[in-house]
Amino acid sequence: MGDLRFLLSLLLVLTVATSPAAARLDELVRDDVPYGAVAEPVAVASYRVQKGDTLWDLGRRFGVDPVLLAAANGLGPEDWLRPGQELVVPSESAVHVVRPGESLWSVAVRYGVAVEDLAARNAITAPDRLLAGQRLIVPGPVARGRVALQTRLEWPLLGPVTSGFGWREGRRHEGVDLAADYGAPVRAAAAGRVIFAGPRGTYGLAVIVDHGGGVATLYAHNSRLLVREGDAVRAGEPLALVGSTGRATGPHLHFEVRYYGVPVDPLWVLTGGRA
Repeated sequence: MGDLRFLLSLLLVLTVATSPAAARLDELVRDDVPYGAVAEPVAVASYRVQKGDTLWDLGRRFGVDPVLLAAANGLGPEDWLRPGQELVVPSESAVHVVRPGESLWSVAVRYGVAVEDLAARNAITAPDRLLAGQRLIVPGPVARGRVALQTRLEWPLLGPVTSGFGWREGRRHEGVDLAADYGAPVRAAAAGRVIFAGPRGTYGLAVIVDHGGGVATLYAHNSRLLVREGDAVRAGEPLALVGSTGRATGPHLHFEVRYYGVPVDPLWVLTGGRA
């Protein structure tokens, strides 16, 4: 009888450990685990909606593309606002952390800005002397927001959404969680270049892909990585295998979309079909 109870207990543990989980607030960005290679917002303000406010009026008031304002809050561009609703207002600029070997020209090309504008915004007089870890303010990304945010991404795997984008218990959940079996392939949402692949704090084993134009995607909690930093990947190419590394309650994929460092609701830019 004792052996039977032991076997039943072991079976229960294995079932819980390998079943898809409805992830909790375990993937929030930590200050001590920054994105590093991805542009970060210079500043993010909050605004409490007043009666009569619209996304387009607020966009003009704050100097932010209404499409970016909507996406940063998990809204469609035509959604109605509710009085008292709290909105995140992304900055019009972004910050890039210089990596070894990067030049002012390569950074300007990545974000589609003029070298002269990038140098002037950062008061740089010696453009050939960038230092790894130096922070550069990238001017005016939202001018291109409407085009980039209309780019559609493919689903990284087949699985139900168990936790959505937005506010949770007064804090922001920066992406969506997709339930999947342990070891299922995680695929690139679009073509791009891998700019990070490895352990990433509470994200566990993670991959970040830069798709150009300020758009980057993050895939977290993987059990195994199939790509390395610097790899060029095609849309739909396997990047990793589903796992529960980092701070996770079970195997699932935490998936984020960022536009110039501003988190946007992945469901707003993913295609209607599934991977």
